[in-house]
Amino acid sequence: MDLITGITLFIAIVFGFYGSKLLAFYFGLIGGIVGFFAGFSLAFFLRYMIILLMCKLFPSHPPCRNGKCFDDDYEYIESEIESEQDEASIFRCKCGTKYIQSLSNFKEVLPDGTSKPYMRKNLIGQWIPDDIEE
Repeated sequence: MDLITGITLFIAIVFGFYGSKLLAFYFGLIGGIVGFFAGFSLAFFLRYMIILLMCKLFPSHPPCRNGKCFDDDYEYIESEIESEQDEASIFRCKCGTKYIQSLSNFKEVLPDGTSKPYMRKNLIGQWIPDDIEE
């Protein structure tokens, strides 16, 4: 179990406990059981909503250069190793343009096979044009 799952499980148990106490006060034993499961489920629902929000705010791929393709529109092609520490993946957008993505850089592959800086992640993880200073 990883740390995030452990924290979520702990929060789910706390939510279940307080949900159980609240509904048991008004509806007795059955309310306590229902309250526990409602509180427990609420914690996992909130975790799912946070993950969904993070995926929308911080997508794994920036929009393509044409502005028509977004995070889900990229097709994985292959991986390549640029150096011992840095592994990059090659993606193609629906427009047909190829890109190389390493951890925080997204480079456009030109027709002659060279790469040109396109986007990079800033300190908080949002994509910004690679020619802008932070």
